[in-house]
Amino acid sequence: MENFYRLNIDTNCFTKQFNLDNFIKKIRTPKFKVPTLHNFPLEKDNGVISNDWLDYMHDIQLPPKNLIMFYRQENYQHFGAHIDLDNTTGKNDRIFALNWTIDPNDQSEMAWYELPYDWEDKVVYTEIGSAYAEWPINNLKETGNRCTIADHPTLVRTDLPHTVFMKNNYRLSLSFRFDLKFDNWNDVVEYFKPYFI
Repeated sequence: MENFYRLNIDTNCFTKQFNLDNFIKKIRTPKFKVPTLHNFPLEKDNGVISNDWLDYMHDIQLPPKNLIMFYRQENYQHFGAHIDLDNTTGKNDRIFALNWTIDPNDQSEMAWYELPYDWEDKVVYTEIGSAYAEWPINNLKETGNRCTIADHPTLVRTDLPHTVFMKNNYRLSLSFRFDLKFDNWNDVVEYFKPYFI
């Protein structure tokens, strides 16, 4: 079983009012030389993701709860891998996300690693209140195949340590999170199978 699967989902998600070019120009100013996170709750009329797209996702039984945009400068490499955790409980039950990048030519690679037994000792919170745990990749064992996501909507596993290996392009990725709850990655894969390419 893979740690990622490409999905047949419409990616035309932004509102007409949201100026993606201006957003990219803003985050590519010198003060954003380090990775940044931008969190957008996805209630109706949020100004970023269109109501039509939210309705479409509800209609296909994949209603998203929030969007996190991750930005990394070209050739920037972070030599750590992390897991995404429940922000309230710190539990490792946020098993998946739906990701794609803005750039269709993005060649960065997502990689996964075996989960250390003492992961609970590493739980911290980001500046946007997201719980996660992180390790140096040199201390981890890589598992499964790597994935180049580019602009293809991709179901990715987030309960294993994961990271992105950057290439020569900057990377702005969209990561949609859901209220859908599953016991394990196998159950996630079964639920999403109807959307596989």
